[in-house]
Amino acid sequence: MSLEVASPRTELPAYYARLGYRVTGAKPWPAEALHELKAPAHFIVMSKTLGEDPAEAPHG
Repeated sequence: MSLEVASPRTELPAYYARLGYRVTGAKPWPAEALHELKAPAHFIVMSKTLGEDPAEAPHG
């Protein structure tokens, strides 16, 4: 699962990291939307693998 976080939202990478996401890259802000920005920005790409949490797997 991947998501994109707007870089001005500095609190979000730490929030998603607590949910198991890791930074895997970056994407530029869309050129057609650059006029909307008040400061430079980009997207932070974060990803995690979906599936069973090994800590919750049955032991045996």
